[in-house]
Amino acid sequence: MTNMDDSGDEPWCEQCKPEEADLWSVFGHLVEGGLECFGDFPTEAEATSFALLVLNAYPHLNKFGLMGWVKC
Repeated sequence: MTNMDDSGDEPWCEQCKPEEADLWSVFGHLVEGGLECFGDFPTEAEATSFALLVLNAYPHLNKFGLMGWVKC
């Protein structure tokens, strides 16, 4: 993650190109709308490994997928 807020407040994140990512996050879509972050990882490989574990345990989540990369 890169802190994109120099004011000292909580850092915020935005989606970016993979080569610009400072952090890889695994998100799930909520039935009622919105997203839930399941975890943040320093590498794409670690995030992918975690996402595959979640998708194998809960195959209905394959409908939307889980991966995302963010710059914070």
